[in-house]
Amino acid sequence: MIMGWTMGIDGWLWTGAWILALVISVGLLVWTPRRRSAGDEPLDILRSRLARGEISPEEFERAWGLLDPTKAGGSAMSSMSDGETNR
Repeated sequence: MIMGWTMGIDGWLWTGAWILALVISVGLLVWTPRRRSAGDEPLDILRSRLARGEISPEEFERAWGLLDPTKAGGSAMSSMSDGETNR
């Protein structure tokens, strides 16, 4: 029996497998999380400085309060309300 130009079921299965592999490969390349080129997150920097002993836990808490306005301690403006000036 001559098949001619038809692929048969094996051909369609292999074609489908290659298309699926291509779609998955492109999806992984497109949707993988990208590294941020703007630098590290400020909180990560603070944590690493605290771990290295460059800042004290009190300095960490104060800086974290400046970075996170939802945290108790508020924002940079509330920390300057006790008479400090930003020069």
